[in-house]
Amino acid sequence: MRRWVGNILSVLGCLVLLGFPAAGSITAVPKISPASPQAVGTPITIAFKAVDSAPGPVNYRLDVAPPGGTFQTVHDFNLLPSFVWAQNLVEGTYQLRITARDNITGQQSVVTVPYTITSRVTAGSAVVTPTANPLVALFSAPPCPAGSTMQVVFYPLNNTSFGSVTDARPCGTGTSMNFLIGGMYANTIYNMNYLVTTNGVTTGGPAPVQFTTGVIPTGAALTPTVVNVPASLATSLKEKMLLTSFGNPNPPEATDLAGVPLWYYSGPQPEQTEVHRMAPKGTMTTISGGGYSITGTGLWPPQSEWQLVQLVDLAGNIIRETNVDRVNEQLPSNAAITNFDHDDVLLPNGHILAIASTQQIFPAGTQGNSAPISIIGRVLLDLDTNMQVAWYWNAFDHDGGNGQLDISRPATLGDICVYKNSETVSVGCPTVLLTSPANDWLHANAIQYEPDGSVIMSVRDQDWIIDIDYANGTGTGNVLWRMGLGGDFTMLTPGAYPWFSHQHDTEFTLGGMTSLTVFDNGNTRITQNGGGSRGMVLNVDVPNRTVSWSFVRLLPYWSVALGSAQRLSNGDYMFLAGDIPYNNATAFSDQSNEYATNGAETYGQGANVPAYRAFRVPSLYAPANGGGVNQ
Repeated sequence: MRRWVGNILSVLGCLVLLGFPAAGSITAVPKISPASPQAVGTPITIAFKAVDSAPGPVNYRLDVAPPGGTFQTVHDFNLLPSFVWAQNLVEGTYQLRITARDNITGQQSVVTVPYTITSRVTAGSAVVTPTANPLVALFSAPPCPAGSTMQVVFYPLNNTSFGSVTDARPCGTGTSMNFLIGGMYANTIYNMNYLVTTNGVTTGGPAPVQFTTGVIPTGAALTPTVVNVPASLATSLKEKMLLTSFGNPNPPEATDLAGVPLWYYSGPQPEQTEVHRMAPKGTMTTISGGGYSITGTGLWPPQSEWQLVQLVDLAGNIIRETNVDRVNEQLPSNAAITNFDHDDVLLPNGHILAIASTQQIFPAGTQGNSAPISIIGRVLLDLDTNMQVAWYWNAFDHDGGNGQLDISRPATLGDICVYKNSETVSVGCPTVLLTSPANDWLHANAIQYEPDGSVIMSVRDQDWIIDIDYANGTGTGNVLWRMGLGGDFTMLTPGAYPWFSHQHDTEFTLGGMTSLTVFDNGNTRITQNGGGSRGMVLNVDVPNRTVSWSFVRLLPYWSVALGSAQRLSNGDYMFLAGDIPYNNATAFSDQSNEYATNGAETYGQGANVPAYRAFRVPSLYAPANGGGVNQ
């Protein structure tokens, strides 16, 4: 019989929900600065505070209604004392609704504050304003007619060939059009202009506006990169940027193909933020840890490891976020999560799919253990546009074998998680372990939404890719198929070990479910046969359950973990080996390499730090492979 470990907070919360009398009272008294009105794009700090006669602790939530719109949760119930709101890119009067909640009694107090945002456009002319990130600017243009679209083109004054263009956005609100501009060199003069397209005809603004980017501060701690195979005419030059999500303490960063910085993440706790996917309109899905993300009002003691899942913009502003404690309030206790990890994807309907860890104790005999053992599973969360749980999948609900997952099938290499000391655990493992060691059963590390409404998930420690019956949020959660050694597919390509193992970043290329890119870390194969990691492209026949090689490149090193794979516009493939040991495995490096289909390396860039995931893109407004969404 399984056992779940909870705590007194969950019990008290249930008593409140059942109607037991709540003692004391609470009154929200937030402070907002600077005072209204302010210009478009101004960061507004909401300092949370409440007068609470009950014992607390107090959590706070911020909901925002744009001019003429409805409320949307931006920052869900959290212990943080403040939040910076900067998603005010349309002028008019917003409603800021702040809710203070005593987490023991459940009592709430709500305060709604109107806040007016004014246009930056001057005398009908475009204006460019710096942001807190020296490589990101705010471009404000006059209104454009309904039915038209607007985008912004920008390029260095002395290098017109390295121009970029934003996404096109619909006109017609009668207000100014505002774009965050990212992907620029430091300390460089740029020309910027807006383009309006009406009935297929594009017209530029009257004149470009000049803007000089800032200097990257020393404290940004950007990662020095080395180009070991320079770009050439054989390189896929359309994807002229490399965005890399480096590991702590290095923030996510984008460079050109010469390794020169073009952007870096500068939001809260940048050194403990992972960019998981690029999303439309210059946004990104992330998870975050560190002091900004401390939780501790739910089932677990205070945690700071990957406690937030977020949608952010290029300036580092948080568009919306939620946290582990808040999610657990909406899940049954046997699906409670310890942290977010490895992937979160923005769907076309605005929902976010996110992976999280969960743990349960199983009796002696499970997976060959002689004593009760904690087994680490995974939960797949569908978070709606208010970051509320709309659907979830718990691996432990589908672990009975017979074509599903099998709790009796341990990790292929006996992967475990252990405490390093009283506070930290093994890299890549959850921060809460009910036993130490704990069996790292699945270690899911990538998801992708498919054209048929299902979701594929890479489960590294099973050496499998599985397809989950998501059905656009109405599915059973049943495992539809399992791909990999011992799964439901037949590998048609012969060889000593033709399957991937301990893989990362599994994605079908756009528009179907027939060509699959995989970064094959190869741990199981290499343990048996030696060799290096591989970049793989597989032909997949889902109806007939067969797989064969389309393109495979054996790499000259073993990336023990981390990595990504991507098809480029010229037909080449980019593979990130994110965790290559050196100095007798006391340090780890990364390499992002482009290969032609004849196997020739046509570009390479790396750094002496690990990297979780990387993307080759034309701009920060053009997500690679749909940003993880097969559309």
